[in-house]
Amino acid sequence: ISNFLLCGLPNLCCFHFYVDRLPKNKVDDYRLTSPHCPNKGIIVRMQNGKEFCVNPDQRWVKGITNFIDQKKSG
Repeated sequence: ISNFLLCGLPNLCCFHFYVDRLPKNKVDDYRLTSPHCPNKGIIVRMQNGKEFCVNPDQRWVKGITNFIDQKKSG
């Protein structure tokens, strides 16, 4: 079962969140779900191409987004 669903291309919505911590050094990028989605979420893309829906309110997820943002700006 997919954790996200197309809600009007190219936006995805998350309906289930991956709860285990993902290693931030293996994360390639992330994107926010559409504001039209019923749940606020972040889609994290790993270096191997796999994507996971994660809860943006989780502390470890904020650590990943900050890490990626710093990599992009530096």
